[in-house]
Amino acid sequence: MNTTYFQFLKNLIILTVVVFLVFYAAAYFLPVELVSPAMPYLIILSASVTLLFHYIILKASEKKFSRFISYFMLATVVKLLLYIIIIFLYVYLNRSDALPFVITFLLLYIIYSVFEIINLLKIQNPLSKINSEKK
Repeated sequence: MNTTYFQFLKNLIILTVVVFLVFYAAAYFLPVELVSPAMPYLIILSASVTLLFHYIILKASEKKFSRFISYFMLATVVKLLLYIIIIFLYVYLNRSDALPFVITFLLLYIIYSVFEIINLLKIQNPLSKINSEKK
């Protein structure tokens, strides 16, 4: 798991730097009203949550492959609930920034979810082979 996790961490850092650069470049060209002041914090939050949940899923998958599927589904639901709570709280407290915040959040959610799923699919086959050998 260590090499898989550290490879994921390295790729996540690269992705996060690229996302920062792209979002800041877009913010430079977009009108001020369309850029959320929470953008840098959202990027850090998305990267941190992705890293944490990926670690939990990898730890669960070491035991049984069937656990991997259950933990992945549970992690997805928990992550969605956490994100919904964050969105509602921020929008409630900062109504003037609601639309840019939600759009930025949605874009980041899609980017980091696709990234995580691609990485999980890369390790899925080795995990299923290892777990079938343990039986």
